[in-house]
Amino acid sequence: MVGQLLKHLTVNGQVTSDQLPLPAPLRQAVTELQENYAQPVSIANLAEQLNYSSVYFSRYFKDYMGISPKAYLGQIRLERATSLLMTSQDSIQNIALKTGFSTEKNFFVTFKQYYQMTPRTYRQRYSAQQSWS
Repeated sequence: MVGQLLKHLTVNGQVTSDQLPLPAPLRQAVTELQENYAQPVSIANLAEQLNYSSVYFSRYFKDYMGISPKAYLGQIRLERATSLLMTSQDSIQNIALKTGFSTEKNFFVTFKQYYQMTPRTYRQRYSAQQSWS
């Protein structure tokens, strides 16, 4: 299921309406997550905005999208962070804060779990490859 979602993500993490026909509440939730990823996001508040209980909303989101809203938000943040690692000279701490991670340590742990390397290693490896292209 996650593979299905990843097929529908564009390079910048956006799910466009022509890629995946989302029901209106999910389209609103996805837009909210994509636009506010750098801010602290409460899934419970998002569910309340859509007139759902947080438990029902999370289940509905996961059933339809194949991933929980929290995991989806994490993927957006990581994707934005990798883009900044490759295209900017910002410090890793600055990138962590710009992409919504509460601390550099939280960013480091999450990044390493997902990519099996540190953000610094990722930057060195992939921004070097980008300069060869």
